Amino acid sequence: MRAAIIPFFNYGYGNEQLLWKFFLMQVRKWEQHVNKIYVIDSGGNLDPQTGIDILTIIKKPLQSHWQNMNETIRIVPEEELLLLDSDMVIYRPHVLSENFQKLKDNDVIAILDGSGGVDLQNYSLMNENKNRYERRRV
Repeated sequence: MRAAIIPFFNYGYGNEQLLWKFFLMQVRKWEQHVNKIYVIDSGGNLDPQTGIDILTIIKKPLQSHWQNMNETIRIVPEEELLLLDSDMVIYRPHVLSENFQKLKDNDVIAILDGSGGVDLQNYSLMNENKNRYERRRV
């Protein structure tokens, strides 16, 4: 089973509601590519009345994205997971299926960056290779 986990974090600017409305306008396109979508509501006061059967909202406190996603991963039953950001815009929903297909040959597929507090430049494993042409935010 395939699932996407998306944290909607309240940064204090009010943009989480705009992102939520945009996401809801696009999410129906995702239904053929995922079995379940878990949205983490971390202070965004997202309206749970979406009418979208594959969507579940999980309330979490205002804490780091990483902590919220790690806690959510532990409670969802699906084995194939895409971890996305709420401000990641996917114009071609089949990109979801393409990434799930890549999981057939790999345990993990990730865009690696320094947002988790690790300086990736210290690890030669993080250098450019056939699967990664650039590092993000490093």
